[in-house]
Amino acid sequence: MAVQNVNVDASPSPSLPLPTGASTEVTLALIKAKTDNLDVALSTRTKPSDTQAISAASLPLPTGAATAANQIVVGTAGTPSSQVVSVQGVAGGTAIPVSGTFSASVVFNTRSDTYTVPANGVTINASTAPVKSFTIQVTGTGAAATSWDVRLEGSLDNVNFTQILQHTNVTGDSAVLYSGATLYPNLYFRSRCAGVVLGSATNIVVTILGVA
Repeated sequence: MAVQNVNVDASPSPSLPLPTGASTEVTLALIKAKTDNLDVALSTRTKPSDTQAISAASLPLPTGAATAANQIVVGTAGTPSSQVVSVQGVAGGTAIPVSGTFSASVVFNTRSDTYTVPANGVTINASTAPVKSFTIQVTGTGAAATSWDVRLEGSLDNVNFTQILQHTNVTGDSAVLYSGATLYPNLYFRSRCAGVVLGSATNIVVTILGVA
């Protein structure tokens, strides 16, 4: 069998036709340019790891969220309201129990007058904090007086006085006499010795107390 040698020239030939759609240096350069542009575009885009700008103008609010229409408006005390901000929103509401330790100062006035003869004691002015409950005590100095009649009197005008309590020797020396549950609101009060027989006593000391 005869063998025939064929010589093939592999060097490029500028005259050989390219298949349809084959890449050329021009098309490759164009592709590279577009790829570079894409890289730039991707590098400037916001990534998930970047700080994101969010607008809350259109975000939905959860159910029951406070809006301008639901802001509570402080109303008038004692007037019913659908938006009550006080513990009691209406007069005559149910009493609310309160527990704990409370402290309060008690307003009172007291005075002592000494008598050897009938006379009026010094008037106590309680007009800035009127008093309504009273106590009186009569004590003989050195010994119990033979007899006495001492009155605790109250007034609203510091001119006209009315008897509230009467302490006598029947009440007893140094005995404390109280006005009790009956209240006697007064702006002024005083003691008045209507009569006294000292006997062995040097004098009698009258102490009065008014409590608001």
